[in-house]
Amino acid sequence: MASAKTDFTSVNFCTCQILSATGLPLVSEFNHIMQIPAEDPLPSNARLIGSPAMGDIASAGLKTVGVHRTPQEFVEAAITAKHPGVATDQMPGPMLDAVQFCLNHSVSQVAQRRSEVAVEETLRECMSQGRREILRHKKMLLFKELLVEACSQDVCLSDDTCNDFDLTGKLLASNHFDQRSASQLPTEALRSVANRAREVLLASVKSSGDQEIDRGVLQATMKERDQGFVKGPISADAVPDGTNRLQSQSRKLCSDSVEMVTLHGVDHIACLGSALLQAVWSETTPSGLVAKCWDIAPAYKQVPLSEEAYEKDSYIVIYNPETQQQEVFKQAVLPCGPIASVMAFLRRVIGIWHIGSSLLKLTWTSYFDGFLSLAPHCLARHTDLCISTFFHLLGWQLSEDKWVPMLSVAKFLEPSLISVRVQLEPWKSATLRAEDTN
Repeated sequence: MASAKTDFTSVNFCTCQILSATGLPLVSEFNHIMQIPAEDPLPSNARLIGSPAMGDIASAGLKTVGVHRTPQEFVEAAITAKHPGVATDQMPGPMLDAVQFCLNHSVSQVAQRRSEVAVEETLRECMSQGRREILRHKKMLLFKELLVEACSQDVCLSDDTCNDFDLTGKLLASNHFDQRSASQLPTEALRSVANRAREVLLASVKSSGDQEIDRGVLQATMKERDQGFVKGPISADAVPDGTNRLQSQSRKLCSDSVEMVTLHGVDHIACLGSALLQAVWSETTPSGLVAKCWDIAPAYKQVPLSEEAYEKDSYIVIYNPETQQQEVFKQAVLPCGPIASVMAFLRRVIGIWHIGSSLLKLTWTSYFDGFLSLAPHCLARHTDLCISTFFHLLGWQLSEDKWVPMLSVAKFLEPSLISVRVQLEPWKSATLRAEDTN
């Protein structure tokens, strides 16, 4: 993959075109798209988009063109999309609020604000009783109090976590993400399919043909069993009727979400960095910016399943190269892959990010299990301490390999799931560089 580099400088802070969360301009390139006979000339103010693929009978003899807007139409569309704007228009409210708080207060005031939130007596005492083993380190009552104080729209997140999450049926709404229409797929239909496919699914689990891979899967499963994430092996005859096994695709089909997830991407990082760089540039004695990425580990395995999901939807099957047989295990935590797992986990990530931005005034972004923080160099050590303490008090484990000081370079995953490095140049150049490291 070729390296792609983009510079975001403070010079363009007030004049850059605002991008959507997907990176596309808010004003589309074309007024409309149409198909015309392949031999016809292009209409005025139009551009060829593509030709029909070979064998495409429905589009045979046609070509696709996009017709641009007239200048007046473009201006009207831009005004409707709230152009012209500034880079901060792309930033979520809590992120912008955190930036403005840091710009309008002294270093000591920012540090004092964060310390006051982090050292309250309730942070050491708000541990809910009767938590399951998976939640034994989580401060759920504290999490709920902080969500309320931060005015989060997902005020039911802590209670939903206490009640645990299903993998099938209609998913719980967060009131944070955009609404969307949800299909209605009854869970009973999946149960009946699972019953009919039981023997086929079990028999389909065989050796990969590589003994090293087979041993690796077994060792990973045994490690998760020792950590309490899975239980087993159990007899296949003990699995109740209507149970789903090896059903990653079925899980996706049987969970209905009423919301569409939107995540922070490179655009948010660019806007956040641009706002902070402008502030650094305007200081009499600039201190420069530093960055650091915190990763939650082991991510999904820190969130438990509901009782019904544990009894009906948590079974997995692996091939044991030592016995040369299939073995069945039960998962006690969110599995990777199902839509329900992604939604449940991202609700927690956004909740943590919202509290950090609104209460601690952290200038950071989140993407899946990663949090990227940008801060002036003079606040680097205090920011590092606050974020580490914040996760520790809430009971979330972090990846030990990311325990490094805040530096001018940080690495994270952006929305296309490619590795991206954020590099902050010396303050005199006021540059934030996002570079594909693949």
